[in-house]
Amino acid sequence: MYKAKQTFLSKDGRIITFGTKVNSVAGYPVKSSKSLRRKPKMRMTQLKLVVVELVKQPNKTEKEVSTEYMFAAKKEKLSQARLDNFSMQGMARTYRFKVFNIGNLADLDFSYFIDETGKKYTIKTFNENLDDNTWTVEGEVSNGI
Repeated sequence: MYKAKQTFLSKDGRIITFGTKVNSVAGYPVKSSKSLRRKPKMRMTQLKLVVVELVKQPNKTEKEVSTEYMFAAKKEKLSQARLDNFSMQGMARTYRFKVFNIGNLADLDFSYFIDETGKKYTIKTFNENLDDNTWTVEGEVSNGI
């Protein structure tokens, strides 16, 4: 397949030339630097994963102690088949987040999580992605916690 040269201007005014396929945009005029700006690939959010533990006090009573851990996360869309699966269980809306860099804290038993707007979610599934250092958390909004 033949290649044609295409010329662009960079942000600092340099001329960049590289080859493209003939039937693409090779014949169009030089693009401005505004069209060369990179668009953000993903919007990151923050999640607080919460561990609730029972601690015995000296007077032999138990007290609930909650510990919050903050992580970077990305909200994902659920497929329609997955939504149908959850709708059979109840009417609550299910949300999925991809959580980054949990590390050694993955062994903890997280009770619920809080997003950056302050909504509390009960955890339905908490799965590790073996391809990269991320975890997938699915949960539904819970008003009673």
